[in-house]
Amino acid sequence: LSVLNKHIPDGDLFGCIPFTRTSLDGDTLVVPENERRATDLARLSHDHYLRPLIRRCLENDPEERPCADRLLQTLERYVELCREEERARQGEDEERPSYVQ
Repeated sequence: LSVLNKHIPDGDLFGCIPFTRTSLDGDTLVVPENERRATDLARLSHDHYLRPLIRRCLENDPEERPCADRLLQTLERYVELCREEERARQGEDEERPSYVQ
């Protein structure tokens, strides 16, 4: 999720611990995973195609998370939609570019 948001934990990775914050007293506190998830998800636009899938992947109950086949199907469809949008932006006809197999 952090990659989709183009988010890198604040600070120098060699000088601080990722996923932490400083309290008002100056103490370093670990940010709980559920808070990190909510923050990262909030950065992703509400109409992003992958948002529902990401929400399911972040479920605490493993049974509620999508299986690998479902992930692959959704990601393949997302890639195809991105390619279609790119072709539309470039004004290309419906033929696929030579680099697409």
